[in-house]
Parts: sequence; structure tokens; C-alpha cells
Amino acid sequence: MCGHSNTLLRLSHSDYKIKRTFGGVFASDMLPEKRGHYRSFIVNTDSSMSTGQHWQAMYFDNNQTCISFCSYGTYPIGKIKKFIDQNSARLEWNFKVLQHPRTMSCGLFCLYFLWHVHRGLPIFKLTETKVCENE
Repeated sequence: MCGHSNTLLRLSHSDYKIKRTFGGVFASDMLPEKRGHYRSFIVNTDSSMSTGQHWQAMYFDNNQTCISFCSYGTYPIGKIKKFIDQNSARLEWNFKVLQHPRTMSCGLFCLYFLWHVHRGLPIFKLTETKVCENE
């Protein structure tokens, strides 16, 4: 697994902007049905019965848009996509690969994404760097 869920939760709560509206860290099959007032989540693509595969993050803005983030640049699928569809009217996602395939830094990338969007910074600023080459 790319990072432990308790570590991601603790680090998320250490940032004053993220922690105010952070919904939590979940396995894909444990996401709540409704997001409530929460704006951001970190979710593992694996189910709660597995050891974990890959972390992704999502942020819901004031315009009913969900910005989905994957350090491999993949489109959200399965239970993650269902959660997004139930809680937003529009979806944006990054499609650029930021993480080197031989590393396990996806959880850290999720935290960086949340730090970025909770400060109102545009997503293209995050994905225009050559992080993968420097990882």
C-alpha cells in the first residue's frame, strides 16, 4: 500500500486549511453515501478487505464540481466514480502522470494535491511540473 491510512489522516489534520473540511481517509467500499459538508477525501482504490493498492484524492468545490486526483493520471472508476457522481454535477481530473511507477508516494501526492486546492491554486499548476523525473 502507498502509505498508511492513519498517517494520511494525521497529516491531513496537521494542515489548518485541509482539516476544516476534510472528510477522511477511506477504502473505496467504505466511502459514505453522501459527503455532507466535507469538501475533500483520500480514498484507496482497494476494498477494505484488501491490503490497499493506490491512493487517490478528491475535492468538491462550491460549484458542484469534483476535482479528482490520481498521481498516475487515471480517471476515477468503480465505487470512487459512483461516490463522485452522487455528490457532484461535474467532474474534472488530472490526466498527467506525476508519480514514477516504481515508487509508493501516491499518498504524499494526494496530500500535496489537497494542500494545493485548499489554497485556491489551479490544478494545472500542480501538474505542469516534471515531478516524475525528479522523484
